[in-house]
Amino acid sequence: KSVAFSTLIMGKGIVPLVYKYFNCQFTSSLYYNSLPYYFTGFFFVSISKVMASYLYSINKKMPANILTLAEPIILTPIIYLILSPLKTDGLWISFAIIQFSLVIIGLIILLKIKRGEDNEWVSNCRQA
Repeated sequence: KSVAFSTLIMGKGIVPLVYKYFNCQFTSSLYYNSLPYYFTGFFFVSISKVMASYLYSINKKMPANILTLAEPIILTPIIYLILSPLKTDGLWISFAIIQFSLVIIGLIILLKIKRGEDNEWVSNCRQA
């Protein structure tokens, strides 16, 4: 759903509505230039949610929790601090970067599970 919604929003039919309903030229140009970056993140959200659901379904709760909780606890503060010098542009693009990072983390987790390396690092997490 999020991919279809993102495609619909980024389509050229929606962009003129921004200019029509926002009288401020600055706000209109900000939305016009920033929304494609922001909505790109929704593509990655759908992938990371499916990966987390898959991990839960195969009873890999620790890796699924890592994937689920990495965003609010680790990635969001780090990315916001790194991109804060970019002001508003950094804020808009940070969502896509965070979601892309989650997809990369999820792929690494899935590769470790496929290779059978997940038992070692999950047991290390439990001992810590």
